[in-house]
Order: sequence, then C-alpha cells, then structure tokens
Amino acid sequence: MSNHTRLKVLIVDDEPENIQLLMEALKHEYIITAAKTGEKALKLAGSNQPDIILLDIMMPGMDGYEVCRGLKANDQTRDIPVIFVTALNTTQDEVKGLECGAVDYISKPFKPAIVRARLKNHLELHNSRKELNKLRRCVENSPSTIVITDTEGNIEYANPAFTEITGYSTEEALGQNTRIMKSGMHEDSLYRDMWQVITSGRVWRGEIINKKKNGELFWEQASIGPIKNSRGQITNYVAVKEDISARKDLEKLKEDVERIMRHDLKTPLGGILGLSDLLLTEEGFNQEQMEMLGMINESGLRMLRMIDMSLDLFKMETDEYMYSPRQVEVRSVLQAVVDDVAPAFKSKNIHLLINTNQQQESSPLKMQAEEKLLYGILCNLIKNAFEASPRDEQIQINLSESPSPAISIENKGVVPEPIRDHFFEKYKTFGKTSGTGLGTYSAKLMAKTMGYDLKLDISVTRGTTRLSLVEAVTNSEGN
Repeated sequence: MSNHTRLKVLIVDDEPENIQLLMEALKHEYIITAAKTGEKALKLAGSNQPDIILLDIMMPGMDGYEVCRGLKANDQTRDIPVIFVTALNTTQDEVKGLECGAVDYISKPFKPAIVRARLKNHLELHNSRKELNKLRRCVENSPSTIVITDTEGNIEYANPAFTEITGYSTEEALGQNTRIMKSGMHEDSLYRDMWQVITSGRVWRGEIINKKKNGELFWEQASIGPIKNSRGQITNYVAVKEDISARKDLEKLKEDVERIMRHDLKTPLGGILGLSDLLLTEEGFNQEQMEMLGMINESGLRMLRMIDMSLDLFKMETDEYMYSPRQVEVRSVLQAVVDDVAPAFKSKNIHLLINTNQQQESSPLKMQAEEKLLYGILCNLIKNAFEASPRDEQIQINLSESPSPAISIENKGVVPEPIRDHFFEKYKTFGKTSGTGLGTYSAKLMAKTMGYDLKLDISVTRGTTRLSLVEAVTNSEGN
C-alpha cells in the first residue's frame, strides 16, 4: 500500500518498549509517528493530524486523561478518535477514559491482533461518520428543500431551506403530514398519481403549487422517491424540491406579452393595414390624400415590424428564439436601412459615407445572418450614431470582407465616461431626454443570437465612437 493511501497513527507512551511493540504490529498497514510525553503528543496531533491516536494513561507530567481532554478541547483535534492502551484495567479506569472522550479501551499486556482489529474497526467507523457528517452538511446547506417522511407522508426531517421557503420551523413541521402545504390548486388525480408512482418504488417528478405557512402560494419543481432498507422494503420517502416561482412568473409574463402583442395590438393593427391597403386601390383620391394613406400604411407596417421584433427580442432573452441563418447580401440590407433613416438625417445635416475594403467593390458582400436581425442591428446602430453625432458631421460605415465579414459604424462624438462600462446594458441612457435605452442592448442581443460580437471603440484624441459587428471569437482550447 502506498503512503498516499495509508492512514496515520500516533502512538503516545512513555515506555519505548511499548512504542516498539505497537509499531511492529502496525507498521505494515499504517504510517506511524510516536510521542513519549503528553505535551509532545498534543503538538504532533495538531500539526500532523493523525487519523487515530493510541494513548497510554500513566505517563510522567501530563497523564493520558489530561491529554485526551486537551485533544477534545481543540477544534483541530477533537474529532480524532482516541484509544487508550494502558495497564489500568479496572472498571472505574475504563469508565473514566471513555468519559474523557476515548472511543475504546485496551488493557496491557495487549495482543497485536486485537489492537489491529480494533484499530481497523474504529477507523472504518470514523470514516463512515465523516462521510455522514459531509452528507449532513450538504443537506443542511442545500438551497433546495429536502424533506424526509414516513410511509404515510408524515414529516420526519426537513432541512433549513424548507423553513426558509415555507415559513414552517423544524419544530412545527416534524410530525405533520405534508398535506399542510396542499394548495387546493390541483385536482385530486395529481396526488393519486404521485402516490401510485412512489409506492410502486419509482420516482415522481413534476411541478406543483404548494402553500406556505402564511397562506402564500408558490411553485415547486419536485422529485419524490422511496428510501428502501436492505431487504428492498420502502421505509421512507424523500422529496427534493426547488422553488420555481420566479420562473413561473417569467413564463406568465411571456404569455401576457405575447397575448398583448399578438392579439391586443396586432388584431386592430391588421384592420388598419387592411383598410389602408384597400383604400390605396380605390380611385377618387387626390395626390395629397394618397400620400396620407401611404403614410398610414407605412406607419402600420413599421409598427408591425416593431411588434414582431419585440416578440423576437423577448424570445432571445429567454433562449427560445429559433435562429435560421442564410447568406445575406449586406449592401441591400444597408441600403434599406439608409432609405428608412435618411429623412431624419436632414434635420441635423448629417451625411453618410460608405467605405469598403473589398478587392472588387461591385462584388456582393455576404454574411451568414438573418436578414431581419441584420436590418435591426444596423438600424439601431445608425440611429444611435445619428443621435450622438454633432450637426453638420459625417457618419462613416465601413464594410470589410477580410479576414471575415465585418461592419463598423463611426461617428463624431465620444460616449460619455459614466456610461462606457454600461453601454450595452438594458435601459441605460445618459444625457437623453427621450429614448428607452434599448437600442444598443437589442443590437448586442441580436448580434449574439447570430454568433457575432458587437464591440465599442472610443478614441478620445480623435473624438470618435466606433461600433463594430464582427464574428464572435470562440475558445477552442482543449478541443
């Protein structure tokens, strides 16, 4: 057996002959250290942390009883099992030794085989206790609710998380049936199915609404299964549960948002678009009226796109968006954005300049993307550049295909320092009287969804801000 797996034994005896006998009996199975005085034993126990201690009682100076009490008073050594090996063999001596905290008592003269057997048993017992203590700490510190019941559902154990979540103290819960948490929000068939599963020896998993002590309802994700004895008989049930109320609230919010978007907003909007489409085909309207109908129709379409994009952004935030990439021609998408935003640019006399570093400027620049997402990113970034740019300036849009397709948008004006570290965060704005703080956030989210990254570069010396859409760098180390 290697030194890395052998356990450590500390022998404490003032007689060298006794130390030698014990070392001979144990040296092939354990790592041995020895001390001839109680003071030395306490130091070695604290520094070397033996797995078990064999301790004589009658020693000059500090006797074995005092050493044992000293070990048990020290947090570092109190859990080390101590076996007295001594010539004192009266019942009173043995009782006194066990009362000091020893786990066993061996009388001299000892038989090496007996010492080895008892040592082995106590080390195994000590190791089992350590594992049980580790398991107990895991259960006690678990953020999940852990409840153990008898076969009738009466609570025999509940961890601190149970108290924190339900409001029932351990004393209040013990002996109570788990029905105290029944919410009344489920059909009886759910509970019948649950009991049918667990009484058959299987694990029931599901989501359930329970009730706290104060009457508040909450959702739990539960796994409930049987505990069996060595003969395979069910003796208890254990439930491990997680409070998922926040997730359920988010799901409800999602349902509400989708209902509002799809029904409460899109239904009347569909009527507006349908009527404007119909009127545009009718005759009898003058030029000004046709233009007004066209504006109504275009505004409706723009609102419809905003609603659809809002739904898509919500799905991206909840990792439910179904991304369908294809090769998208960048210039055509960019031109559509420019056409939409150009009228606003006139108010500040802002000019757009598009540069390329392609070998053949006439060749198409393509990116693996979704057209509507790429449109949304470019629209948000160009509008952001317009809002940040001083009057009579120029916004540069740079397209590049090497080493990989990339788009950058640069404007005069520097992002204010207080917001630089939060530039892509949701609802973050600075110095604006209007705006939601969603432009750069949603652009970053859409870029991430498509496998791209959005980078912010600020040049204080040049007084410019540049946002670049580039391929995300993936860490392939270890692949």
